[in-house]
Amino acid sequence: MKEHLLLTDGEGYLGKAILESLSTTKYDISVISSKQIQNLHRKEGVNYINIELSDNKKLIDFLNGEKFDGIVHTGTLIYKKFIKATEYAPVNTESTLNLIYKAMSQDIPLVFFSTLGIFGRLPAELPVCERTLENPHNEYHRSMQISEHLIKNYCMKGLKAIILRPSMLYGNGDFGLSYRMVDYVDKKSLVLPNRRVKIHLTNIELIIQSLRRILEGDIEFGEAFIVADVEPVILTDLVRFISRQIHETDYPDSLIIDDFIYYSRYKYALRKTETLYHGKHYQFYHSWYFDTINAHNKLSLRSIKTIPEFKHTIDFYINNKSAKRK
Repeated sequence: MKEHLLLTDGEGYLGKAILESLSTTKYDISVISSKQIQNLHRKEGVNYINIELSDNKKLIDFLNGEKFDGIVHTGTLIYKKFIKATEYAPVNTESTLNLIYKAMSQDIPLVFFSTLGIFGRLPAELPVCERTLENPHNEYHRSMQISEHLIKNYCMKGLKAIILRPSMLYGNGDFGLSYRMVDYVDKKSLVLPNRRVKIHLTNIELIIQSLRRILEGDIEFGEAFIVADVEPVILTDLVRFISRQIHETDYPDSLIIDDFIYYSRYKYALRKTETLYHGKHYQFYHSWYFDTINAHNKLSLRSIKTIPEFKHTIDFYINNKSAKRK
């Protein structure tokens, strides 16, 4: 008999990748989405339910009428400048609480995808680890922090849950920040500081591996894992790798500028926006990388290195760019 899984949000890159990785021969899958998904984008054998996660009554009514064997919660409202601060809690915190109650009532596992933003724009230490001081800097990150604390508190009361915190995702099919980085390098619009900046990315395959290990039931519940590639990458090395793949030449030295000048422009961009990545051209001044030993050991993750695995994102960008020209 197939197990019944609930996935919140199968439309974002993370949700789509998870949905594609789940076998419909092994699982009956229900997907809660706030959008009416067109038939073209539907996966055969999947039950799609159109519910806003902020609509408590509809969500509770749906949950009460279904029986699941596991819940995978990716459907959170991420930070965007135009979203009001009061909009995050109903989607991110209240919906998580409803899913906690459902998981506890049926004694089933809950996998919650959180954010490393709970540690702040400038973390208290590097590498960031599970014990690093939390310091969320906007309402999105605060709502995710509260959701994490709720899960941890209920784990002490018997909830079977795991928290996964991925870094900046990359992989085939991603139109997010990694894709935009490739676009900036292609157009030679990304300016870099002449300093050693380390960044830490997450290959989407590590998320799939983590989820499979948890659903197989081999992991002790109640933990939070930072899921990222086995080691960080030097920013200039990654940019040069991208440039060589696209243009077969190194990135121009003229776009790697004096550290003081870069920092001045970075601070100006920071005043103009509250996003995690500040401005189109001056995004990377501070290093950000993580201690992934715990996740790699306990989840038995493959030792993926950003270079050369980032080639999947580059190839996807090139193919998509070629398709637009036709």
